[in-house]
Amino acid sequence: MSLFKAHTPTKAKMLSQLSWLEDLLTLTPDLETLKLIGHEKYIYHANHTMEYWDWDRFRTHLQSLSLPRKQLFYGEHWHHGLDLVPLEADLTICPNTQHRTFFYYSLTPTVLTFLKEQPVFLTSLEILQPKYISCVYDGWNLHNKLRYTARPLHRLLCECPNLRHLKTLKMHYMTDFMDVHRRIPIYPVLSSTDQGQEGWLEDVQDAPHPNNVPGIWICRGLETLHLELHVHDQAIEKGKHHSRILYGYIATVCPQLIHLRIRFPHFCESPSIKGWPSKYEPYVLEGGLCLLSKLQHLERLWISHGIFFCENPSELNWLAKFGRTEEHRARRREIVDGWGSRLREEAMLEADRFEKCAGIAGEILGSRAYDEEVVTGLENLGLLQDVVNTVAEMDADEYKILPELFKIACGDHHERNPENEIKALFYSPPVGLTAKLLSCVSTSS
Repeated sequence: MSLFKAHTPTKAKMLSQLSWLEDLLTLTPDLETLKLIGHEKYIYHANHTMEYWDWDRFRTHLQSLSLPRKQLFYGEHWHHGLDLVPLEADLTICPNTQHRTFFYYSLTPTVLTFLKEQPVFLTSLEILQPKYISCVYDGWNLHNKLRYTARPLHRLLCECPNLRHLKTLKMHYMTDFMDVHRRIPIYPVLSSTDQGQEGWLEDVQDAPHPNNVPGIWICRGLETLHLELHVHDQAIEKGKHHSRILYGYIATVCPQLIHLRIRFPHFCESPSIKGWPSKYEPYVLEGGLCLLSKLQHLERLWISHGIFFCENPSELNWLAKFGRTEEHRARRREIVDGWGSRLREEAMLEADRFEKCAGIAGEILGSRAYDEEVVTGLENLGLLQDVVNTVAEMDADEYKILPELFKIACGDHHERNPENEIKALFYSPPVGLTAKLLSCVSTSS
């Protein structure tokens, strides 16, 4: 298939003349998807002249071609938050597309209303973050001029009927929107002191933003999810609590997942915690990764964190078949048995929460908030008890742990089959230059 007949998505960072792109589109009548990402609004030429991108002209040209496009995305490199006409206009160019891409800040009331009113079920939704953003408490800030949150997207995911059949979702997100029991601001932090003794640390997190109402995504049939988790508060010691919320939520709300990619930013640029390392430990048993074990259709899993930390192989090797022996089950039970005092404290906090919230039903967005199966699955969301229950279930011979999984990656590297990945993380000899040096030393001795 030639270049001009390509049906696959085309991304271009445009630094060329508008006329060049117009000619290209004229020569590609079968082009279905066009994405202009990081587009420069002003084009500087070698002869020191400057050309302004004429959106009206380009839009008119697109409409004149009547191409069978499935998707058009236009994203400027420098966005000032005021010029949203191009984005809102492109909705009318491809009104019947089932694939949409937006920048977060572009989810304006006009765009949201359009998506809700269109009689088209979306199957793919990609929400991009621009460069040069900073993290603030309730979202992000672009160029210190345009502040925005994930709240509009969250409400869309929970309440928009047109997303009911969504198959692919790519976005940045915050656990505030998943915390259906509002446990994040209630629980103090259980950590280890320098002397190795466990102690309760003072909870330093502010109350959640009053407009951040948690909810349940409407897209039960989601098959592909790419998510970057952001936590923009001062409770940096709560990383494992946040990851348990994330894993537990995904496993219950998205049971049909086939491909799952999660990225945990190692540093959050929120002014309140800048310079503090995130306390995420997404690979350890306490972090709740095992909660994903119930995903019966999952084929590919990619969990990325800046630092791989998991000292005990038994906490993670359940991903591979050789880690499901009685020996490793016993080691996991031993770890869980060591949580006794923390589980008792957790139960006391839960009892106190129920007493304070008696008769007060917290709002949960989305029609699936009334789905008994989902509500039951989220009952222990975020709790250490959720991990304890899952580990016990995994010990049963009849429990099928990720039966379709064939590729995983725990870090920023290519996926491998589960056995090779676990061996590489815990058992493989050093590679590369270090291995060669060790080999030379061994040979000379």
